[in-house]
Amino acid sequence: MHVQSFGSINVIDMDYSLDLLLRQKWRDPRLRFRGYKHTFSLSYLKDRLWIPDLFFRNAKYGFLHVITAPNYLIWLQQDGLITFSQKLTVKLACPMQLWNFPMDTQQCPLEIGSYGFALSDLKFVWMLDKESVTLNQQLILNEFELPSVRSGSCQKAYNATGAFTCLFVEFKLVRKFGFYLIYTYLPSVLIVAISWISFWIDYKSVPARITLGLLSVLALMTQSAATVQNLPRVSYIKAIDVWLFACLAFVTASLLEFAVVNMLARRHEQRQLRDELRNLMRKEMMRLGGNLLASGSKKKQRDKTPANSRYGRNLSSNRQQLHQRIEMRRLDASEEQ
Repeated sequence: MHVQSFGSINVIDMDYSLDLLLRQKWRDPRLRFRGYKHTFSLSYLKDRLWIPDLFFRNAKYGFLHVITAPNYLIWLQQDGLITFSQKLTVKLACPMQLWNFPMDTQQCPLEIGSYGFALSDLKFVWMLDKESVTLNQQLILNEFELPSVRSGSCQKAYNATGAFTCLFVEFKLVRKFGFYLIYTYLPSVLIVAISWISFWIDYKSVPARITLGLLSVLALMTQSAATVQNLPRVSYIKAIDVWLFACLAFVTASLLEFAVVNMLARRHEQRQLRDELRNLMRKEMMRLGGNLLASGSKKKQRDKTPANSRYGRNLSSNRQQLHQRIEMRRLDASEEQ
């Protein structure tokens, strides 16, 4: 078997496609002949020859290439050895475990077996142990490293029909990390770093800090949705989910930090305002008390003037000043909030 190219490796549908050259050899003693030592073609007699009923056990879809003619050949040698080669494209199922995505490694199988002949009638074996499966040296995969190949035998036994021959090829696919580093990990790090800029913004700048925090949360959720869109809806947590959840937790924590700091600052300012108002009232009361003492020593002079005129004016003016100061303090506190 020679693998010419890998098609799409679909994580959502969990399958992959291959373009390959499949070569089979078997010996049919009925076709032995003498007197002609060269190999000759029997492609035109394909329908009259016995050919193994090979099929791909885990195939979803496949076809034989027919451009510009059906891509197969049949050679016959003098001793009855038949070589049958085909160019095929097959789409195969590949069960994937995405626990470590996007740092995961997938084992994608290819299984070949006989559909109608039991193991006692037909048995497949690899012609060469080490070079039975080869890869195109110019093969390039966008999302995975060049796969390593392992081949072997996998006999299948069923209760209803018995044992059947089976061969397998396993492609080890190691995912490349660079794409996700550039388009997922680095942007999420930058979003978290931008959300931390709010720590250096004055806590009184409420609109700026809230806008920065909410935009960071929305950007991170948008990036997470775009990443999950290209993945199957599995019920377990993947490595990239842990990373995105951690980034979202840091961004949310910055918003909570601002809320706590703002609440504590407002309480502190209100406490300071109450203390200042209390001190102001104490000073005004002391001033009023001093005026009363001074007015007692000048009782005779007050009797000569109109009754309570100066005392009434001083008391009313002091009260007005006190109310004005208290009102100004309240206005300043409301503007700061």
